[in-house]
Amino acid sequence: HTYYSDGASTVRELVKQAEKKGLSGFAITDHDTVKAHKHIKKFNKVIIIPGIEVTTKQGHVLGYLINESIPKELSVDEAIDRIHEQGGIAVAAHPFEMFRGYKDFMKHAFDAFELLNGYEPKNYVYKKLNKYTKKMPFTAGSDAHITESLGRCYIESPEVSDAEELIKNVLRRKVKAGGELLTIKDYVLKLKLIEEKKLKNPRTSTVQKIVSKIIIETPAPILEIVNGLLTRAVNKFNAAR
Repeated sequence: HTYYSDGASTVRELVKQAEKKGLSGFAITDHDTVKAHKHIKKFNKVIIIPGIEVTTKQGHVLGYLINESIPKELSVDEAIDRIHEQGGIAVAAHPFEMFRGYKDFMKHAFDAFELLNGYEPKNYVYKKLNKYTKKMPFTAGSDAHITESLGRCYIESPEVSDAEELIKNVLRRKVKAGGELLTIKDYVLKLKLIEEKKLKNPRTSTVQKIVSKIIIETPAPILEIVNGLLTRAVNKFNAAR
């Protein structure tokens, strides 16, 4: 995510981070906007996949190979149709997380689902996760809201020359997912860092700045306890699914 939505990075900063980490490319999937895409043509050392993360009534939907904005608050099916109309692929974003996902994603016409998401604490246990990889293509993403998080989760693919070829490999299941999920302690530290950068972003709304200040000023141990309680609740929820 770039500073055009809820991220703290410019496209240039993300490109530099990709080169530093040895990544061949990355996707830009800002929430409900493609404004950052105008910068993509300025860079040719890494592959940048134009995308979007659509906020629907049921959950987030990732669209790859997308160049036009898609309205938020559509139904999941409507968002998927809009993505397909642009020739893109629709991916179920972090579908296993209780607060940001949805358990019935297999009922929709998704082309793939997000197997790994770098913004989730690793304490989220998805006992039924592996069975989905046998039924549907998958992706993995850092869900990076700050530059340093880029590359935390990733996919490995045979060598490709452009974004279109990479997406074909995803659909053909020629990719592997890798990366490292967060401990609760790291998650809290990362959360505070993200909120600090949001305060410095001139595009951040007044309400968001108030929320950011509350999170920053809350002692880390308290946030860890709250997060731990939520995590246990999520684990029980997912275990019952």
